[in-house]
Amino acid sequence: FSDSDGQSEISYEIEHWDTNGQSYVWVRVPQYTNGSVIWAYMGNKDETTSPVYTTNGTTWSQDYIGVWHMQSDVAAPDSGTNGHDGAEIGGV
Repeated sequence: FSDSDGQSEISYEIEHWDTNGQSYVWVRVPQYTNGSVIWAYMGNKDETTSPVYTTNGTTWSQDYIGVWHMQSDVAAPDSGTNGHDGAEIGGV
């Protein structure tokens, strides 16, 4: 992912990747305004690994209290590095 100039990479988190189905990728957009452009580059067979930040929580700043995507059936794990996981209370 990159911004409108196509040169500045934008950090992203891969929550789930399935080459044969649905994948969930969260992009940390630095600023979203009317007319913003974000480029997604996919399908480069020469690129076999993703940057470490895509899976270790460092996409999200330490300044974030927590990052919850709410996809889980039981809990809301913190995707950031602070470990502020949520827990289900009372059922769905």
